Amino acid sequence: MKLIVSVNHEIPTVDNEIEYLSSESLRDYDIVIFDPEFPHLSRIEFTGGGSCLAIEATEAVTKAVAHWKAELRGALQSGKTAFILLNEFERDLGATGNSMKSRNQRTYDTTYIENYSAVPARIAIRNAKGRKIIVKDGRFRSLYDIISRIAEYRVVLTSIESMNVTFSAKDGAAIGSIIRPEGLRGSLVLLPYFSFGSERLSRNTPART
Repeated sequence: MKLIVSVNHEIPTVDNEIEYLSSESLRDYDIVIFDPEFPHLSRIEFTGGGSCLAIEATEAVTKAVAHWKAELRGALQSGKTAFILLNEFERDLGATGNSMKSRNQRTYDTTYIENYSAVPARIAIRNAKGRKIIVKDGRFRSLYDIISRIAEYRVVLTSIESMNVTFSAKDGAAIGSIIRPEGLRGSLVLLPYFSFGSERLSRNTPART
Protein backbone atom coordinates (compact mmCIF):
# COMPACT_ATOMS: atom_id res chain seq x y z
CA MET A 1 0.00 0.00 0.00
CA LYS A 2 1.39 3.37 -1.01
CA LEU A 3 1.78 5.98 1.71
CA ILE A 4 0.51 9.46 0.86
CA VAL A 5 1.49 12.66 2.65
CA SER A 6 0.07 16.16 2.35
CA VAL A 7 2.33 19.13 3.05
CA ASN A 8 0.76 22.46 4.04
CA HIS A 9 -2.75 21.35 3.06
CA GLU A 10 -5.53 19.41 4.77
CA ILE A 11 -7.18 16.60 2.81
CA PRO A 12 -9.74 14.47 4.70
CA THR A 13 -8.70 11.16 3.09
CA VAL A 14 -4.98 11.69 3.75
CA ASP A 15 -3.97 10.79 7.30
CA ASN A 16 -0.36 11.99 7.05
CA GLU A 17 0.04 15.77 7.19
CA ILE A 18 3.16 17.91 7.55
CA GLU A 19 3.22 21.62 8.37
CA TYR A 20 5.09 23.98 6.06
CA LEU A 21 7.64 25.02 8.70
CA SER A 22 8.37 21.44 9.68
CA SER A 23 11.77 19.94 8.89
CA GLU A 24 10.25 16.48 8.45
CA SER A 25 11.51 14.32 5.60
CA LEU A 26 9.45 12.94 2.71
CA ARG A 27 11.49 9.72 2.53
CA ASP A 28 8.85 7.66 4.34
CA TYR A 29 6.18 8.38 1.73
CA ASP A 30 5.46 7.24 -1.83
CA ILE A 31 3.23 10.11 -3.00
CA VAL A 32 3.46 13.77 -1.98
CA ILE A 33 0.82 16.51 -2.20
CA PHE A 34 2.36 19.95 -1.75
CA ASP A 35 0.75 23.38 -1.37
CA PRO A 36 3.32 26.20 -1.92
CA GLU A 37 1.34 28.85 -0.04
CA PHE A 38 3.40 30.74 2.54
CA PRO A 39 2.15 30.48 6.15
CA HIS A 40 0.98 33.62 7.94
CA LEU A 41 3.85 34.88 10.11
CA SER A 42 4.76 38.04 11.99
CA ARG A 43 5.34 41.16 9.90
CA ILE A 44 6.92 44.59 10.23
CA GLU A 45 4.67 47.49 9.27
CA PHE A 46 6.41 50.43 7.58
CA THR A 47 5.47 53.97 8.62
CA GLY A 48 5.25 54.99 4.95
CA GLY A 49 2.98 52.08 4.09
CA GLY A 50 3.59 48.46 3.22
CA SER A 51 5.17 45.70 5.27
CA CYS A 52 7.63 42.83 5.22
CA LEU A 53 8.17 39.60 7.09
CA ALA A 54 9.92 40.01 10.42
CA ILE A 55 13.54 38.87 10.59
CA GLU A 56 12.73 35.62 12.41
CA ALA A 57 9.88 34.91 10.00
CA THR A 58 12.13 35.53 7.00
CA GLU A 59 14.68 33.09 8.38
CA ALA A 60 11.98 30.45 8.98
CA VAL A 61 10.42 30.79 5.51
CA THR A 62 13.78 30.85 3.72
CA LYS A 63 14.82 27.70 5.55
CA ALA A 64 11.51 25.99 4.74
CA VAL A 65 11.69 26.88 1.03
CA ALA A 66 15.17 25.35 0.78
CA HIS A 67 14.06 22.31 2.79
CA TRP A 68 11.04 21.50 0.63
CA LYS A 69 12.91 22.07 -2.62
CA ALA A 70 15.52 19.54 -1.51
CA GLU A 71 12.91 17.07 -0.22
CA LEU A 72 10.77 17.27 -3.35
CA ARG A 73 13.83 16.88 -5.54
CA GLY A 74 14.88 13.85 -3.52
CA ALA A 75 11.42 12.34 -3.95
CA LEU A 76 11.60 12.84 -7.71
CA GLN A 77 15.10 11.38 -7.85
CA SER A 78 13.66 8.25 -6.23
CA GLY A 79 11.00 7.99 -8.93
CA LYS A 80 8.11 9.18 -6.78
CA THR A 81 5.22 11.39 -7.83
CA ALA A 82 4.71 14.85 -6.32
CA PHE A 83 1.39 16.64 -6.79
CA ILE A 84 1.65 20.44 -6.62
CA LEU A 85 -1.54 22.37 -5.85
CA LEU A 86 -1.29 25.48 -8.02
CA ASN A 87 -1.99 28.10 -5.40
CA GLU A 88 -1.37 31.81 -6.05
CA PHE A 89 2.13 32.95 -6.88
CA GLU A 90 3.56 34.96 -3.96
CA ARG A 91 6.61 37.22 -3.99
CA ASP A 92 6.98 38.55 -0.48
CA LEU A 93 9.47 40.92 1.09
CA GLY A 94 11.39 39.70 4.11
CA ALA A 95 13.65 41.52 6.56
CA THR A 96 17.17 40.12 6.95
CA GLY A 97 18.61 42.74 9.33
CA ASN A 98 18.13 46.23 10.69
CA SER A 99 20.00 49.33 11.81
CA MET A 100 19.16 52.60 13.54
CA LYS A 101 19.33 55.48 11.07
CA SER A 102 18.52 57.91 13.86
CA ARG A 103 17.18 57.66 17.40
CA ASN A 104 13.60 57.36 16.17
CA GLN A 105 14.09 55.69 12.81
CA ARG A 106 15.01 52.05 12.16
CA THR A 107 15.85 50.81 8.67
CA TYR A 108 15.67 47.23 7.44
CA ASP A 109 17.67 45.20 4.96
CA THR A 110 15.24 43.14 2.92
CA THR A 111 15.13 40.39 0.33
CA TYR A 112 12.42 38.92 -1.89
CA ILE A 113 11.13 35.38 -1.33
CA GLU A 114 8.98 33.50 -3.86
CA ASN A 115 6.76 30.61 -2.82
CA TYR A 116 7.31 28.59 -6.01
CA SER A 117 11.04 28.51 -5.30
CA ALA A 118 10.20 25.43 -3.21
CA VAL A 119 9.28 23.50 -6.38
CA PRO A 120 12.34 21.80 -7.97
CA ALA A 121 11.47 22.81 -11.53
CA ARG A 122 11.04 26.06 -13.40
CA ILE A 123 7.34 26.81 -13.78
CA ALA A 124 6.32 29.90 -15.72
CA ILE A 125 3.02 31.11 -14.28
CA ARG A 126 0.95 34.20 -13.67
CA ASN A 127 -1.91 34.75 -11.25
CA ALA A 128 -5.37 34.42 -12.79
CA LYS A 129 -8.53 33.13 -11.16
CA GLY A 130 -11.47 31.21 -12.57
CA ARG A 131 -13.79 28.26 -12.08
CA LYS A 132 -14.36 26.86 -15.58
CA ILE A 133 -12.04 23.86 -15.85
CA ILE A 134 -11.78 21.51 -18.81
CA VAL A 135 -10.19 18.06 -18.47
CA LYS A 136 -7.68 17.54 -21.28
CA ASP A 137 -6.28 14.20 -20.13
CA GLY A 138 -8.78 11.41 -19.53
CA ARG A 139 -6.65 9.90 -16.78
CA PHE A 140 -7.68 12.83 -14.57
CA ARG A 141 -11.44 12.61 -15.22
CA SER A 142 -12.20 10.59 -12.08
CA LEU A 143 -10.13 12.98 -9.94
CA TYR A 144 -11.94 15.99 -11.33
CA ASP A 145 -15.31 14.33 -10.70
CA ILE A 146 -14.35 14.20 -7.01
CA ILE A 147 -13.08 17.79 -6.71
CA SER A 148 -15.24 19.56 -9.32
CA ARG A 149 -17.34 21.45 -6.71
CA ILE A 150 -14.27 22.81 -4.93
CA ALA A 151 -11.76 23.15 -7.76
CA GLU A 152 -10.64 26.46 -9.22
CA TYR A 153 -7.59 27.82 -10.93
CA ARG A 154 -5.49 30.49 -9.28
CA VAL A 155 -2.67 30.61 -11.84
CA VAL A 156 -2.23 29.83 -15.52
CA LEU A 157 0.88 28.26 -17.01
CA THR A 158 2.45 30.69 -19.46
CA SER A 159 5.02 28.29 -20.92
CA ILE A 160 4.03 24.68 -21.58
CA GLU A 161 7.06 23.34 -23.44
CA SER A 162 7.91 19.77 -22.40
CA MET A 163 4.60 19.56 -20.54
CA ASN A 164 1.64 17.25 -20.92
CA VAL A 165 -1.33 19.60 -20.39
CA THR A 166 -3.98 17.91 -18.24
CA PHE A 167 -6.42 20.75 -17.49
CA SER A 168 -7.24 23.98 -19.31
CA ALA A 169 -9.36 27.06 -18.80
CA LYS A 170 -12.28 27.79 -21.13
CA ASP A 171 -10.03 29.83 -23.46
CA GLY A 172 -7.50 27.00 -23.70
CA ALA A 173 -4.92 28.37 -21.24
CA ALA A 174 -3.09 25.57 -19.45
CA ILE A 175 -3.97 25.30 -15.75
CA GLY A 176 -2.65 21.81 -15.04
CA SER A 177 0.07 19.58 -16.43
CA ILE A 178 2.61 16.83 -15.89
CA ILE A 179 6.32 17.65 -15.82
CA ARG A 180 9.18 15.18 -15.87
CA PRO A 181 12.19 17.28 -14.85
CA GLU A 182 15.37 16.43 -16.70
CA GLY A 183 17.60 14.02 -14.80
CA LEU A 184 14.86 13.00 -12.35
CA ARG A 185 12.92 9.72 -12.56
CA GLY A 186 9.72 10.97 -10.94
CA SER A 187 6.92 13.26 -12.11
CA LEU A 188 5.58 16.61 -10.98
CA VAL A 189 1.81 16.73 -11.42
CA LEU A 190 0.53 20.32 -11.39
CA LEU A 191 -3.12 20.46 -10.34
CA PRO A 192 -5.69 23.27 -10.31
CA TYR A 193 -6.20 24.41 -6.73
CA PHE A 194 -8.84 22.81 -4.50
CA SER A 195 -9.65 22.92 -0.81
CA PHE A 196 -12.02 20.67 1.10
CA GLY A 197 -12.50 23.48 3.60
CA SER A 198 -13.92 25.83 0.96
CA GLU A 199 -17.16 27.71 1.52
CA ARG A 200 -18.60 26.24 -1.69
CA LEU A 201 -18.32 22.72 -0.27
CA SER A 202 -20.01 23.79 2.97
CA ARG A 203 -22.88 25.44 1.10
CA ASN A 204 -23.39 22.45 -1.19
CA THR A 205 -23.20 19.73 1.49
CA PRO A 206 -26.65 18.63 2.70
CA ALA A 207 -27.27 19.01 6.41
CA ARG A 208 -27.33 15.77 8.42
CA THR A 209 -30.32 14.87 10.53
